Amino acid sequence: MSREAVFHALLLLALFSISLSTVGFVNDVHAYEPLVSPEPSIGSVSVGTVFRIDVALLGVENLHSFEVILYYDNDALNATQILEGPLLRSAGPTVFKIAQMKNNYDDIYGIVWVNCTLLDSVRTFNGSGIMATVEFEVIGGGGSVLEPSDTKLYDPSGDIIPHATIVGILSSDPVPPYRTFKLTWNQENFTVAVHSNSSLAGISFNQPQKELSFYVTSWEASRYFCNITIPKTLLRDNSTQVWVVLRYGTPTDAIITSNDTHTFFYLTYYFTGYLVFSYEYHIVGAEVVSEFPSVIIPPLFLVLTVFTAAMRRLWRKKPLSV
Repeated sequence: MSREAVFHALLLLALFSISLSTVGFVNDVHAYEPLVSPEPSIGSVSVGTVFRIDVALLGVENLHSFEVILYYDNDALNATQILEGPLLRSAGPTVFKIAQMKNNYDDIYGIVWVNCTLLDSVRTFNGSGIMATVEFEVIGGGGSVLEPSDTKLYDPSGDIIPHATIVGILSSDPVPPYRTFKLTWNQENFTVAVHSNSSLAGISFNQPQKELSFYVTSWEASRYFCNITIPKTLLRDNSTQVWVVLRYGTPTDAIITSNDTHTFFYLTYYFTGYLVFSYEYHIVGAEVVSEFPSVIIPPLFLVLTVFTAAMRRLWRKKPLSV
């Protein structure tokens, strides 16, 4: 069996396993759509090791160029190298550019961003293969997402080829029992604390949706727990709308307690070790931190007060029309 055939078989097996565990497919993926995926899309590594992740493309037609952005948790991984994959090169000479490789893209994520195009304006690629390979160093335990975002596939006319993406989940051992994540909204920092015996990766805050989302993952079959602490200044419930905890969009049980400043969520889950390696959770509240930073609100209120008073004075002084 050729190397390409082996690659196709392994990739299809991985995608089949992921689809059974509902991991990673997004926005009603159809069978005919090309698929961009980290490969392997689920894995486990140890702190201090160096490993490589391929960004794979499955089942594309008439591809002339692509753009790939991959996000990862920067407290667990450092990107050290990016290499062009053989996918487009197999169709002819290419131009491969690293637009960005930055481990401190923000407080949570690092980013790798590459572009590749065929030099011949009419040549195209059909099939499957490796778009790029990223080398990482594991600098911390707890795990990371490997999230393709804003990925673009183009045909020779510059039109976008519709496709789907898969979010990869990496478990890094040893898993620290306590972790803290710093979330920033409008220049305000909020600390979310986690106590868990599994990996937790990709924690993110969606202000308009009033929710936190994250993945929990492990490589071994066992029962696990996660206790996540959320400050009420970031997200909270109220008397008319209680907390909602979702696992892959379905309400799930959680033990929820609180004090004057924080809310505590205790989750339990079981991994089979064969098909289900990861769960995606969403914690949805009722009230969320304001769109405006707290330092802006008093000056803004003062400006509005002065403006209102000035308008009233002008109105009073306005002469009657004759």
